[in-house]
Amino acid sequence: SHEIRGSLRLEDGSSSVPVKLLLPASMHLTPQEGMQLEQVAQELASVPFASASAKVEMPAGIGMEDAKQAIGGFLRAGIVADDGSNPKAATLAALSTSGAQVRVLVKLKDSGTAKIDFRSTNPNLANSLASDIKKVVF
Repeated sequence: SHEIRGSLRLEDGSSSVPVKLLLPASMHLTPQEGMQLEQVAQELASVPFASASAKVEMPAGIGMEDAKQAIGGFLRAGIVADDGSNPKAATLAALSTSGAQVRVLVKLKDSGTAKIDFRSTNPNLANSLASDIKKVVF
């Protein structure tokens, strides 16, 4: 998360209130579109990626497609093409403004819990994303 602090003042300057905005780390991500699952598997095997994980509760009855869209939307990550053999799993890919690669593995449990594993070439980014996603209400 990134913190922005400031204050809001009335036009006449008679009073002000402090303001603090917390922006999620995903604000620094852009989707990587067009990736294939085999390509991600090769990267994870050959490039050192730091990892972090989180579990989040998804709304009752949500399907994998909706879960992928919700999680991918918040993370600003592209959906990696796969063969569809596991309808309860998805892989997402993004690139940070600093050039760090981010790969996200999502597994939707029958209980409605999503287990989200983050892999990033920047260890701080992986941890920040895992922390941020726990604060989101889907």
